[in-house]
Amino acid sequence: NYIQQVKNLTAEAPKAAPANGSGASASASAKAEVPSSFNSAPAASTGFSFGKSAASAAPAVTAPPPVKTTPPISTTGGDTDDTPKDKVEAVLKETNTTEDTVYEVRAKHFKLVDSKWKDFGAGVLRLMKHKSDPKLKRIVKRNEIGKIQMNIAISSSMQFQKVVNAKKSFVQFIAVADRDAGPEKFMLQVKKENIEELHNQLQALAK
Repeated sequence: NYIQQVKNLTAEAPKAAPANGSGASASASAKAEVPSSFNSAPAASTGFSFGKSAASAAPAVTAPPPVKTTPPISTTGGDTDDTPKDKVEAVLKETNTTEDTVYEVRAKHFKLVDSKWKDFGAGVLRLMKHKSDPKLKRIVKRNEIGKIQMNIAISSSMQFQKVVNAKKSFVQFIAVADRDAGPEKFMLQVKKENIEELHNQLQALAK
């Protein structure tokens, strides 16, 4: 009986909780309650971003194409030396239904101003004669851009003097180009091969 009582007492005694039972359960419960964010490594910071980066947002700058320049066109008449040169005539002949061109040549003209010859440059010299009134004759000279520089009537009293030297050839005469200025002395310069023809034509018109 004694042995049986001992067995009964042993069976009725409360069983001891396992040593690791409650700890493991509590640890598991605590682990379950820990947010996942505490167990994961923090994400790498990318910094602040306001739309596109400055490099991608900045517009591409393109250098402007080079500008071509063109040198300016000279409109001054005359030649650089003393003798008129043969050039392509840029001055168009005016429409003149009342006059005929008796003679045409390239020439320079000068006027005596304060005892010195003033050079007016080279251009086209024309000797004109009226169609219906042969007594009306004139000397007309235009510069390279077509501006009239000389417009002198030829009268029967005019005299034309030919001057030829080693380098130059001229025809000198006195005429009235400006009524206020009165008679003035002029000079026409042409190439030597043209001096005889010019002088003869002027003399013929003065008759």
